Amino acid sequence: MHVVRDLDPADALTLLVPTPRSIQPCDLPSGKPDEWTSLPAAALGFDSADGATLLAGRIGAWTFVYDDLAFTADREFTAKLSADGRTAATGHQSITGDTGLCYAVDGTRLAWRDSLDRDLDLPGMPGRSTRGVRSGRDSGTGSPRRW
Repeated sequence: MHVVRDLDPADALTLLVPTPRSIQPCDLPSGKPDEWTSLPAAALGFDSADGATLLAGRIGAWTFVYDDLAFTADREFTAKLSADGRTAATGHQSITGDTGLCYAVDGTRLAWRDSLDRDLDLPGMPGRSTRGVRSGRDSGTGSPRRW
């Protein structure tokens, strides 16, 4: 989910979507056709095999963009949304438990955090849990993922 101040929803989508011609209005259905299809994808007749579906709207001065598959969760997108003096933030949570938050102003990332980057030895968390997460996090790269 992205939030950006003082940017129209259509302009936010144009910054995030590689093919702006695919941007179209829709009305959300009252329910999802299955547990894996997002409401925005259902409204447009897409499924997850088609790729991510983004939904944008506005509340007051803030525009939100929901990305159903987190394809735009990268911190570079947050910086892009915050260009020209705007403020933006992006938060994500994956099905695997990865969470993150990025905050940017005027095109500059000021803060970001990814759950896979922090020390996972939390009080009260069993050692085998943190070892398992670390193992999955580090597999294939030999080191933790860094932004």
